[in-house]
Amino acid sequence: MDLINNPNYSKVEGWVGAVYCLSIDMIQSTEAALKRSSQEQNTFNSFLVKQIGPHIRKLALEDAIVQFTGDGWLVMTDKERKIPALICFAWIMAKLFQKEMAELTGFEIDKISPLRLAISSGFDMSVQMPDGSMHWVGDSARRSVRAAACCHVNEVLVDYNVMQGVINDFEIEGIDFEQRRLEKPGLKWEENLNLQTIHKFNPQFRNELHAPEWFVYTLSMMGRIEEAIQLAQQAAETLVERSKQASDPKEVLKKWNLLMASAPDHSILSTLMDKIKKSDLVPNIYTYNILIQKAENHESAMTWLGEMKSKGIHPNTSTYQILVEIAPNYAEAVRYIDEVGEKYLNAASYNILFQKVPNFEEARKLFNRIGKKGIATNFSIYHQMIKITPDYQSARELLNEMELKGIPPNVVTYSMLLKKVSNYEEVSILMDEMEAKGIPSDVVF
Repeated sequence: MDLINNPNYSKVEGWVGAVYCLSIDMIQSTEAALKRSSQEQNTFNSFLVKQIGPHIRKLALEDAIVQFTGDGWLVMTDKERKIPALICFAWIMAKLFQKEMAELTGFEIDKISPLRLAISSGFDMSVQMPDGSMHWVGDSARRSVRAAACCHVNEVLVDYNVMQGVINDFEIEGIDFEQRRLEKPGLKWEENLNLQTIHKFNPQFRNELHAPEWFVYTLSMMGRIEEAIQLAQQAAETLVERSKQASDPKEVLKKWNLLMASAPDHSILSTLMDKIKKSDLVPNIYTYNILIQKAENHESAMTWLGEMKSKGIHPNTSTYQILVEIAPNYAEAVRYIDEVGEKYLNAASYNILFQKVPNFEEARKLFNRIGKKGIATNFSIYHQMIKITPDYQSARELLNEMELKGIPPNVVTYSMLLKKVSNYEEVSILMDEMEAKGIPSDVVF
């Protein structure tokens, strides 16, 4: 399964060049999957994509080829400058995958497989697949998969070529490969890749850093907020100098926007905005959308919105989606919708709206409203409806409607239903249904 598949990803078919591949392997994933019901496994698989998506976007890896292997992921790029992004992504996954998947799925963290991660380089050939998409075939994937098999739990290994791209920012140490072979007697190994293990992430700011925002984001994800802010401030000083010499101000402003988007919280945004203005750059809609989304509170967001409008910059689709998201209550969110019309809303916006509805009557109105718009109701919307439903019978009808639309209920759905049941007979019926559908009844909450 391709998460991201750009048909114009790289060179023409038959081009051979250096490719860097990250292999992410979920340890004993098959064993873990067999312990889940089919519905639980479907839920788990869908959240695998949701878990990596934000990190892929924040680290500018949208142009990479990302493939789900059944036991994990392969992430491949031919861009040498993206090596730091690839390692930052691996580091985030090693440290946060189990925690984030537990939060997304509702599963206990010890039921989420830990990872083995390795990044290797190789000379690959670009080939065109039957569907017209471009893929890489060659050494990089084979080497990274072999290297990942050497990993300890949640360890990140890199080969020598990859290590050279980040040697200043990570504490790296060679591994005792012979010892690893003894630990893993079935290990396949055709060549010595000179693997190194990454111990610690200690980014050092340098003027030649291609994308300091990747390191700022990674530090933020690790909870190292003060270090992230310090690095962002150092990067901002360099951008001020670049702004003075820039032949293309739009490109420099793009770098500013990326840096602001990676900032860990609102505390540094005003400082960065002041530096942008002092650099004689004109903030654009993307700049203000970031400021509005990361504002300390709704009042601050409105201040940024007012400044944006005073500069003659009109809100776009993203602006209104952000406003719906940060609205302090349902009435305020609806006001934004009425102001511009529903053409600016997508399914994610409606999911957020449902989380703000004050009562079932308003929820039902909104539910009917999106039905008339032809927007498909999804898992999250049904769950929010069931949660706010005042009685068991109404919740039961929503469950039946879910199933008719091909949206399978899970343990969370039944947990909400059980909280609304008033007699033992209905509890027994629900428990029997769960058993028939392979949904474990011993983990309801």
